[in-house]
Amino acid sequence: MEKVDKQMERRVWQRVQSRQEAAPPPRQESLKPWILVAQENTAVLRALQLQLIGKQWDGLRQLERDSARMVHALRGISAMQGQIVRLSPVPTPKEMPRRALEKSFHRTRRLREEMERRSPDAEYGVVFRNLAEKCAELCTTLAELIGRLEN
Repeated sequence: MEKVDKQMERRVWQRVQSRQEAAPPPRQESLKPWILVAQENTAVLRALQLQLIGKQWDGLRQLERDSARMVHALRGISAMQGQIVRLSPVPTPKEMPRRALEKSFHRTRRLREEMERRSPDAEYGVVFRNLAEKCAELCTTLAELIGRLEN
């Protein structure tokens, strides 16, 4: 009788373990809202380059590139997590340069906070930390640009 009980116990444990292995991995939070924030920042910076031509705004082109790189990095993480994010064109902002820079500053600050919140992630934390640092640099540069507009 004991032999049957051990065989039965082994089968039960095999079923329990196979159920545990088959459990789906926890669902990752979507990065789509943050990708859209970075995309909107890129559009604002691109538009400002055109509006402020000839005013020695050297940093705007590099800021736009950095912002576009953030979009691509976040889309890359999203793709590796199995979430494809399709982008639609962002309309050109119609605001005055100072107001557009202020909005971009506030969006970038929120994006930095989100990247810092995600930085403990075991797999992508290093990317999120790097993006948080880039956002902090972008905030500083945006504040400088706003200050230069006042001259």
